[in-house]
Amino acid sequence: TAPLAWATTQHEMGLAYRRRVHGDKAANVEEALACYGRALEARTRETAPLAWATTQHEMGLAYRRRVHGDKAANVEEALACYGRALEARTRETAPVAWASTQHAMGVAYRQRMDGDKAANVEEALACYGRALEARSRETAPLDWASTQHEMGCAYTQLVDGDKAANVEEALACYGRALAARTRETAPLAWASTQHAMGFAYTQRVEGDKAANVEEALACYGRALEARTRETAPVAWASTQHAMGFAYTQRVEGDKAANVEEALACYGRALE
Repeated sequence: TAPLAWATTQHEMGLAYRRRVHGDKAANVEEALACYGRALEARTRETAPLAWATTQHEMGLAYRRRVHGDKAANVEEALACYGRALEARTRETAPVAWASTQHAMGVAYRQRMDGDKAANVEEALACYGRALEARSRETAPLDWASTQHEMGCAYTQLVDGDKAANVEEALACYGRALAARTRETAPLAWASTQHAMGFAYTQRVEGDKAANVEEALACYGRALEARTRETAPVAWASTQHAMGFAYTQRVEGDKAANVEEALACYGRALE
């Protein structure tokens, strides 16, 4: 009797399943996809274009997080969903939603397994660039910072171009992200950017190698202020592992002591 209201409830249920903490993660994502599929039976491009696009966007996010099925195929499904969403979400009619889908599409291109890796990273950067046309530090600081962060990650993955220049671009992106991502306002996002910045410093060609490794260690140290074993065990372990690698690259300090520190970090990561 009320198909659009029914579809809205299915869509909202899909959101809840995608964000669900309890239960099996893989099963929750499958439930979310089923809910979105049902929502799209009533939400069509013709009858409710923006609602249809919103469900397509959310379905893309769910495919990107999907555990079941072939990972490469899931990313292709996500890209197809985002492509459909962008048929109705335009920069003119829905700039904020358009930017959100451009950002999500960039993340999917960065994770893509099919196609040429260099071309995929270039596509990701193009998507992020478009997202930043509508996401500004003034109007949407945390969304802007999120896109800056992802852009930094893409620059560290970039195969083409000058590696030294790409790492400098990545560091600049992370620096901008940290202007809005603070430890007080967004501690886990702040820690994620600190971690990524640490990795970029270990890859840096310019500057003094010893100083770059010290910067990396400082970034990882800051990340661990918010990434604790209790609150974010997987992220904590990832930073411990990265810190271990940085200690193996360290020029300053006693070499034997640095190796012991590296082993201690790797040991914590394996907990």
